[in-house]
Amino acid sequence: MRREFRFSAKVQVYPGPGGWRVVALPKLASVRIGARRGRRKKSWNFFNVSTTIGKTTWTSSLWPKQKEGVYLIVIKKPVLKKEGIMDGDKVSVTITY
Repeated sequence: MRREFRFSAKVQVYPGPGGWRVVALPKLASVRIGARRGRRKKSWNFFNVSTTIGKTTWTSSLWPKQKEGVYLIVIKKPVLKKEGIMDGDKVSVTITY
């Protein structure tokens, strides 16, 4: 059974090379989703989800951020451009997994 989760988060610049833009899932949602991850886990504890911001939907992976106990979603450049998203903006996100 597929599940859907909606949340709002601030767009952050991921530290390190690449300058990726990410949003972090809330901690409670990360714990709940993490409990289900074994069924769809990829290498390095990543797993695929369908992500929607605004009118744009794409397939992405949840990246575990071990220290904080949350998952991150990378926002692709075309999505940033199409949706007019800037660093620090608060966005509404829907994931289906």
